[in-house]
Amino acid sequence: MGGLGGTGAPGAPYSAPGQAITLDQAVELAQGYLLSLGNPDLALDEVEEYANNFYTLYKEKSTGIFAFEMLIDKASGQLYPEPGPNMM
Repeated sequence: MGGLGGTGAPGAPYSAPGQAITLDQAVELAQGYLLSLGNPDLALDEVEEYANNFYTLYKEKSTGIFAFEMLIDKASGQLYPEPGPNMM
């Protein structure tokens, strides 16, 4: 599964080479991905910053139950599924 960069195209770079994206940019990317899904019952629950990526958690608005997780690469801005149950 290709990531979504700043242009919304799979694999598109978000930041300049050698410049990591910020937490604010990661939140913007995570919200943009959520909008692209077109499901009004999903919400971004949290975004956590780590050394090489950002971790995002999405939930269902109607139930408050966890829906899925994504990672955002700090160097490229690409979103991809968190390895684990939501990839099975």
